[in-house]
Amino acid sequence: MEKHIDNRVADVYFEMKDGKQVVIEIQHSAIQVKEIIERTEDYSRNNIYVMWILHASGSCVFTPKYPRNDFSVKVSPVELYLHGLFLGRVYYLSINPFIHKIKISKPYALYFTKTDIHPDRQFKEGFSPFYYRNTICTPIRGWAILCIEIDGLKIARFYDKNVKSKMIERIASFLKKQGYSDLEHDKTETKLAMRLTLKKFQDTYSNIFLIECFASLKNKLNLNEKILSKEFKRFRRN
Repeated sequence: MEKHIDNRVADVYFEMKDGKQVVIEIQHSAIQVKEIIERTEDYSRNNIYVMWILHASGSCVFTPKYPRNDFSVKVSPVELYLHGLFLGRVYYLSINPFIHKIKISKPYALYFTKTDIHPDRQFKEGFSPFYYRNTICTPIRGWAILCIEIDGLKIARFYDKNVKSKMIERIASFLKKQGYSDLEHDKTETKLAMRLTLKKFQDTYSNIFLIECFASLKNKLNLNEKILSKEFKRFRRN
């Protein structure tokens, strides 16, 4: 149900069994990052957790977003901000009007990664700023909600797992099957393990994302730091 909170009207408001108050903001129209921050801060001051869900083809997104993996997608500053606020995910839903009814999809999450072919900077189309990102889709398996606090802001999110965390686990499992469990900081072994990782997953994920995930295994697999640093520089330069 809608609820008036100070000078705002929340799209959806409910209380959880443990007494936590939750607001879901379903955003369709264009909005600035500043307003997202202000509204989120207002809810937090009122001890209310907020979840932002974007209309996947609304004017709040730079280009329509679909529940699939995509390369070189244009995302708005608002989308990029929410990706950081929600720790590596942006929630979307599709709203499709039909005769006599409106069909609303289940929410889905997109994880953004840097691309291999576009610089990590802001671009402009007319007066509208955007960034290039690859997207990785994560379906929402259930309706359970997790309430957390990040830098003083009260955030509500689903229990979907962070894509990068899942990818790190997949790479570790893959390399273990290839016989790589302790590389003893060896340069050649580190390079070979990284090459295997890229070859296995690069049809679906960007190289820079895979290297970031691979590097997260530095301590677990005893990777060579000089090789990691060299490869980061190479792909960022490209």
